Amino acid sequence: MHLYFIIVKREQIYTYSVTRMFKVAFFAIERVAEPISNQIEKVASRSPWFQKTCINISKRFRKDKEKQWHLTGFVGSDWKVPTIDNSQAVTMGCEILGEGIVWSIGLGILAYTMHQDDVAEEVQNQKLSDMREQINEINKQMKDMKNTQIKLLQIIEEQTRDPPKKIPQKRSSWWY
Repeated sequence: MHLYFIIVKREQIYTYSVTRMFKVAFFAIERVAEPISNQIEKVASRSPWFQKTCINISKRFRKDKEKQWHLTGFVGSDWKVPTIDNSQAVTMGCEILGEGIVWSIGLGILAYTMHQDDVAEEVQNQKLSDMREQINEINKQMKDMKNTQIKLLQIIEEQTRDPPKKIPQKRSSWWY
């Protein structure tokens, strides 16, 4: 059973197997880690302490793999992990360190981008909240204006229904 996901690009549909994508990703990580592990090997060739560290990393990795192989049932009970010499163990330890560095950088970048996305979303939510408050304030002002308009219309209606009585004005006496 394979898991698939679909990418739509320029009205064309591409289907990729998830397992194939993971294989490509791991291959890319191995290729990126290769120059780093070569540099680590150069350092290990000059430092006996670092060689021991790489050998210990390699042994730990092999022990974990051996436990995993036995738990999953891929090997029989009489199977043992083949032994490797110190130069192969140093190389293997350097490769593990190189891949660890690449994974650490990748995960750090992923964590950083996720944090940036969270910050951007927070800012967007704050802007949205501010806009909602402004809309509510405008709605309140509109209701107040509507009430004022209704009151003014009522006053105008009252004045037009009952026209004011005209009071006859007296003419001044000097005119006569």
